[in-house]
Amino acid sequence: MANEKIKLHIGGVEPKAGWSILNIQPGPNVDFVGNIMDMGTLADGSVDEIYASHIIEHLGYRTELPCALKECRRVLVPGGRFAISVPDFDILTRIYGDPKTSANDSWMAI
Repeated sequence: MANEKIKLHIGGVEPKAGWSILNIQPGPNVDFVGNIMDMGTLADGSVDEIYASHIIEHLGYRTELPCALKECRRVLVPGGRFAISVPDFDILTRIYGDPKTSANDSWMAI
């Protein structure tokens, strides 16, 4: 069991079969207390898959986001899956992909 990898739902509160929950607040369905920038209770390479619904949008993009992504990479197995959900992701990708969008315009879109 020590080598068994988990699927991790960051910020979740409702149990889903096969998934463990990491949340900043303890609760009846929370398996690990922590946040996306500090998953110290999880070992390096201990997670097969991460799902983070509406967590990324609450992070500061200059310091917190890079820290969070680094922490996710730390706990994921090589080749692991990281799925995120943010509002209007399709629109944001069009804005960032448009060469006519200035750096200031793209910053203001988030």
